[in-house]
Amino acid sequence: MLTSSLHKALFYNLLSLSCFVLAACGDVYKIGVGIADITGPAAEINMMGYAQIGQRT
Repeated sequence: MLTSSLHKALFYNLLSLSCFVLAACGDVYKIGVGIADITGPAAEINMMGYAQIGQRT
């Protein structure tokens, strides 16, 4: 059986190896670099609810 310290050493070695492999793969996902707005137009839309009929944003 492996001792506790050997378990820790194996874990940290595998963790380090996986970090190096992931870093070598490159940037697959570019999080936070988008400049597009997916919410749609923000102006000249009819308001719903308690607004007046002719009121626009």
